[in-house]
Amino acid sequence: MGTKFIGVLIISACIIGLAPMAVPYFEQEEDETPPAITADEATERLIKEQQARPDRASVKPVAVQRKRNYEAPDPTDILLAPETGLGLGWGWNAFHGEAIPTHCVQFKRDKPFKGQTSSLGFSEVNDQYELQAAMDMSAEASVKSVGYDVEGEMKFSTETSISGSSLTYLIEAEVLNAPWVALPPGDAGGHSVELTPMAERLAQRDLEQFKDVCGTGYVSATYGGAKLSIVVEIKTSSQDTRSAMSASVSGGGWGTKVSSAMSGSSSSSNEQASREISFFQSGGQPEKLPTTPKDIVEAAETLAGQADKAEKIFRIAVTPYEVLSNWPREESLSGSEVEYEELAALWGSYQALYTDLQDALESPDAFVVPYRNCAETPCTTAFLPATNAKVRDELKDLQDDVLIGLDRLELAARACITAEEMCETNAALYRSPYAYQVAMPVRTCLLLEDFNPDDAKTYKSAKDEVYLTVYGAPIRTKEEPDEQEHGGPLIEEFFPEIELACNGAGLSGTSGVSGALPIFASMMIEETAKGRCALSSLTPGCLSNADIAAWGERIGHQSILLTSAKEVEAVIAAAAEPQQALSSDAANCAFLKDADSWLIGDPGTQLKTSLWVPPICMGTVKQLINDAAETAAPAAAVMEESLSAIEG
Repeated sequence: MGTKFIGVLIISACIIGLAPMAVPYFEQEEDETPPAITADEATERLIKEQQARPDRASVKPVAVQRKRNYEAPDPTDILLAPETGLGLGWGWNAFHGEAIPTHCVQFKRDKPFKGQTSSLGFSEVNDQYELQAAMDMSAEASVKSVGYDVEGEMKFSTETSISGSSLTYLIEAEVLNAPWVALPPGDAGGHSVELTPMAERLAQRDLEQFKDVCGTGYVSATYGGAKLSIVVEIKTSSQDTRSAMSASVSGGGWGTKVSSAMSGSSSSSNEQASREISFFQSGGQPEKLPTTPKDIVEAAETLAGQADKAEKIFRIAVTPYEVLSNWPREESLSGSEVEYEELAALWGSYQALYTDLQDALESPDAFVVPYRNCAETPCTTAFLPATNAKVRDELKDLQDDVLIGLDRLELAARACITAEEMCETNAALYRSPYAYQVAMPVRTCLLLEDFNPDDAKTYKSAKDEVYLTVYGAPIRTKEEPDEQEHGGPLIEEFFPEIELACNGAGLSGTSGVSGALPIFASMMIEETAKGRCALSSLTPGCLSNADIAAWGERIGHQSILLTSAKEVEAVIAAAAEPQQALSSDAANCAFLKDADSWLIGDPGTQLKTSLWVPPICMGTVKQLINDAAETAAPAAAVMEESLSAIEG
């Protein structure tokens, strides 16, 4: 069977046993007798589905996938208030994330509590999903921000650019006034909030019309006040400075954290890192935009007074109708928003990937890319410059693959918001973001340690070590033309380029390849995984230590997807055949004869048919795939003839 290899990575996962879901299911009629399809056919169809950009959504109502638990209605949710405004007692449509200007419950408006609630927060975030989670946005709100134009706090979170190579922090100060609450209308003889008689009759007669008129719940409380959100992105010029900055910000109290982040400096380093500051305030009347640590503290200190003078409703409580005493049906109107989590998490990861790839393509001098080299034994991992023509082409292919994923996610988000059922994403149509992370470009200076040379000889030696780390080959000089075959630039050409890449800070030392690779693995895999786990162990993207290590083994490799586990076994068996010559002057791939040396599958996912190999061995593996297919063809033909004879 033929295969197709796309760029550095093939762009989407396939899950054995799942049929492709590339159309909006809420627009389809279910087939009475769906055609039978084997697991291998489903996998092959899913792979083919990923070769072109999508034109339809890939989601379906949850009700189609599994029976809803009607005995457990959703609890009261605290959500962001829409920028368009709303009123206490209004209806709320959980599927669209919108308020409905109708009163379907009987209540009285009151403020039973006094005083204010204040909070200060400081979080490190790795992408938009983590930013929105830190800002207490619901998964439904995150999905809505993907598929549609939004305003206010959601727009701020969506348009804030977050790069994986930078340190990004969210600083929040929030003051909530006492809420207005929908209480039982005791003066009128009522002892609980209930549906109005008209709404009760409508719910009994036509549940779908009730959802259109009243929504899935009602606004049971409104929270006014003021909230200050500041995102600080810090770009450091070396790994040492990055580590010192992270430690300085993580280790102190709130004031120390803010000061370190806002100033772009740490207690252990005199070096100033560049920083970008994004600011958003909801409610209150700020006199000026804070740009210094002092301004931040002043803004936080005056926020309580601002909230009291000019409050804005920016949070609401939504209670489902099913908990009301006169709800006339057994059915539940709403489903859990957990069904949106994977879509929102995938979008956050893919958006960060696309942003970082664009940075590397626009400033290739500043980036290097991991490359597993098997020219000699054993294989080693080097970092090639993004200025290399072949590397740039692979990065463009990789970005195109990520763009396909973003297209699918945006279409899915729009379909989810407009559907009249909770929906969830078909994860089989998306490759794990970590499958891209292991091939991502990284700023050169972040892989290298600072070094202050004492003399010219030490400086020259350090330069040689830097070049070996970054390019995997020695520097050539005008006096050493014999080393030109390694493809490196002259030393005089090399270091101005590297110094420019590191914002003028320069590089004069390194921990070597053995030190650079763990730094890359920590930045690209471990930090991302731990960030997701910090939200929740069930958050998409949270990995076990074993999966983190397994993805680390795949750094610098390329992957190719096969359609079945049987085909994977056939390729590995073909490599072990005595007549197979897997080494040459250009590449030594003889290690593939050992079945235990193959890296198979995407760790932590259901994708078990991906093969990860060094780029230089990809041609060899493709030939093995063809050999295995040719060997299997006669056997398949004989089997088909035998079956035909039996049927005859």
